[in-house]
This record gives sequence, C-alpha cells and structure tokens, in this order.
Amino acid sequence: MLKIIKSLIVLLIIIIVLFIVIGIFLPKDYTVSRSVVIDASPQQIHPYLNNLNNWPKWSPWAENDPTLKVTVGDISSGIGASQSWIGKDGDGSLVITESSIREGIDYDLEFNKGQFRCKGIFEYIPEGQGTDVIWEMRGKVDTPVLGGYFAAKMDTWVGKEFENGLKNLKKVVEENK
Repeated sequence: MLKIIKSLIVLLIIIIVLFIVIGIFLPKDYTVSRSVVIDASPQQIHPYLNNLNNWPKWSPWAENDPTLKVTVGDISSGIGASQSWIGKDGDGSLVITESSIREGIDYDLEFNKGQFRCKGIFEYIPEGQGTDVIWEMRGKVDTPVLGGYFAAKMDTWVGKEFENGLKNLKKVVEENK
C-alpha cells in the first residue's frame, strides 16, 4: 500500500513539473482573427467602427453580459476616441489609435485596470462589389507559466465573439446602406 502511495506522489510530481516546463516554453503571443464580406463600401462601413457611439448597434459583448456598462469618452469618433466598460467579467478600455476610411481602424485595449494589453484592428479589403472586413486582436500574455496556456486558448475564447460581432455588423451595415 505504501508503495502505491509513493508511486502516485511521484506521478503527481512528474505531472506538475511537466505542466510547469511546458508552460514556460509555450509561446505567449496570440492572434485572433475573423473576417466577413459585407456588401458595402468601406465608406459605408467605416462610421459603424470609427464612431464608438455606433458600436452598440453591432458589438457582441452586451449580448453576453446584461450588466455591461459602457462609457464613451469625450472624443467618440476617430483617432483619440475612447470608451471604458465594466461588467461581470471585469473592466477595460479602448482607444482608437489609427483611422482611415479606406483601410480601417486600429485601437489599443486594456483589461483589468491595465493588467492586460493588446492591439485591435479592423481592416477593410475590397472584395468584388463589397468589402472584406477583418477583425483582429494581437497581444501577449506575460503571466509566468500560465501565460502560454492562456495565449493558446485565446482564439477559442474570443473567436466566437468576433464572428458574432462581424455577423451583426454585416446585418446592420447592409440594412442601412
């Protein structure tokens, strides 16, 4: 009986050491990217992305969190536009850093009082009579050991939300062009 307990303890230690070693060597960088073709020009799409007051019309986040409270900053459109939020899963903020009616927007994101930072991008690519809109988020999870595991799961956690948001954006833009 004592031999079995010792074997189980050794096995548990090996599993823990493997988890730690693998976590140390996993990449900490991540990219989440989704796209949709919208039957509209970039000029028709841009106001829904560039103006943060229009985000509630298509954003997927409020659908999943009815407690979400979003506050748009003094500048609501274009470079420098900002918003912050708080909900059941934490808090965050967003600032638009680049804006082009032909190419899209870039924005900086912070979560949990700046503990996690990443870059968001909406890119417009002409596609026939429409526009391919690519929504991308890039970042790095620097948390020791667990960061690589979190980075590996980021696409699973965020990708479906991006798909829902792009589906909503497509519907809103195409109905209102």
